[in-house]
Amino acid sequence: MKYIPIFILSLFVSCKVEKPAVDTFYINLKDSLNNTTDRFLLSSIAENIEIVPLEMNEKYLYRKINNITVETNDIFLNGTGHVLRYNKEGKFLNPIGMQGLGPKEHLYAKGVGVDDTSRIVYVLSGINPDIKAYTYEGRFVKATRVAPDGIISGTDHAARQGTNHNRTYAFINNKHFIRRMLPIWDGSSDNWLIQSLDTSGKKIRSFYDPVNRGKEKGILSHGADGKNLIPAYWTESSPAINCYGNNMNILYEGNDTLYKYNADNNVLTRRHILLCGQRPGFTELRQMNKEMEYFRYLMIVEVWETKDYIFFVGEKDRDSYLIRVSKEDGSIKTIKQKGEIKESKIMGIRYRSSDYPNFTNDLSGGLPFIPVYQNKKYWIDIRQPEQLLDMDLEELKNMEVVLPEKRDKLIKVVENLKEDDDPVLIIITLK
Repeated sequence: MKYIPIFILSLFVSCKVEKPAVDTFYINLKDSLNNTTDRFLLSSIAENIEIVPLEMNEKYLYRKINNITVETNDIFLNGTGHVLRYNKEGKFLNPIGMQGLGPKEHLYAKGVGVDDTSRIVYVLSGINPDIKAYTYEGRFVKATRVAPDGIISGTDHAARQGTNHNRTYAFINNKHFIRRMLPIWDGSSDNWLIQSLDTSGKKIRSFYDPVNRGKEKGILSHGADGKNLIPAYWTESSPAINCYGNNMNILYEGNDTLYKYNADNNVLTRRHILLCGQRPGFTELRQMNKEMEYFRYLMIVEVWETKDYIFFVGEKDRDSYLIRVSKEDGSIKTIKQKGEIKESKIMGIRYRSSDYPNFTNDLSGGLPFIPVYQNKKYWIDIRQPEQLLDMDLEELKNMEVVLPEKRDKLIKVVENLKEDDDPVLIIITLK
């Protein structure tokens, strides 16, 4: 008993060391949903914006892009097949490798990682899980088998209304990160959700959702074994990974903890506990056929970090929310976007249909912005020609913006755009 007062005193002293801010451990998201505001300005988080029309190439026509990676002077994008390199003005430079089953080819590109220092492009080939390395000019360097056949099948992030990026693969801090969904499809009994590998393909560590510990048999029994009908099937999307500079955030689906990746010793540490209210049960959270009760809970599905803020995308009831947390004082503001609960016609599966709230583009004007893709200091939105051609250019010309020269570039791009052109990238550079 004589040690208790000393222990309590030490806790009191430690609590007085730092001024409360977002870096205190807990972030109360549930009680902040009504702290609404009309808009978040791009100028509050970004220092520049680029409007990049992709150059048409008849051999490599694109309508759906799975990933975009922006580097110092280059842009790399991939669909399920081709991997292409462009310069920062959108001029097509060259393909990266070729699509096929040969030892130097990639098939069903699951993701692209870029080492801008060594000028090496990594392509995760998803049928036979290899990481193929190529030069910036597209010449084959080497292939590294990173997993047994099937280990990463089915790991694409299901397209949401606001973001549709692929969550299968990332290359960060000179390490490969492979992500997958649960239940697993390959017959394995190991339910890792993230694996880190070095550039030789050697596994460094597997990461697990701690909520799944002790429930491995249930996960496997509700998996893709052909014995369960869809209403009884469980799902767990691969985790969200967000990078800002050298910091990497990780958020498991339906989890109330934001993890930070420590590159020095390759571990995940708890950065913040997200207070989201009462949680659904383990089965209710994972079953594909959601009960109406499920939609009452606040689910955080995305995280984005900037110099001054952490942004969370949340879903609750019929609606979605963009939640901004200040790093300076911990204050929280929210934008709400109305939606609805629907049922799929074929299987009768309930799902939430709600576009994510957007950022107001006061840098160049034009359409609202949402980071469909992000890496390092860049956020990328993508717009199809028909979306841009519907804009009122006269209104845009009279709009007050932070960067008038970028507005003029956008107007010029739209005036020369045709409906069958390739997409236009909107790239912001974060502060």
